Amino acid sequence: MAKPLAVTLRIALDMSHGSREAYRVLYTIRDEEKGEATPYPIHGQEALRAVLDQCALSPQDIDLVLTRVQSEISYVLDLGHMDTTTAERVLLSASGW
Repeated sequence: MAKPLAVTLRIALDMSHGSREAYRVLYTIRDEEKGEATPYPIHGQEALRAVLDQCALSPQDIDLVLTRVQSEISYVLDLGHMDTTTAERVLLSASGW
């Protein structure tokens, strides 16, 4: 894949499980040629908090993301600062895949 132009996470509550502890995380990479999106299920607020921590967010930013998502407002996080291999490893680990 060519050098990414944009790498993002879209984080939202996954209410299909009837729980406020399940999250849909859509990992998107876009380069000059194409884009790819991979969904990852994250179960539990602590698992999501750990993902955000490993994405180098400050504790205050993590709290902001969690507050918005718990309020059923999706959140888009720019991961341009992270290596894509590291980001994918973090998401795979957290989703249990």
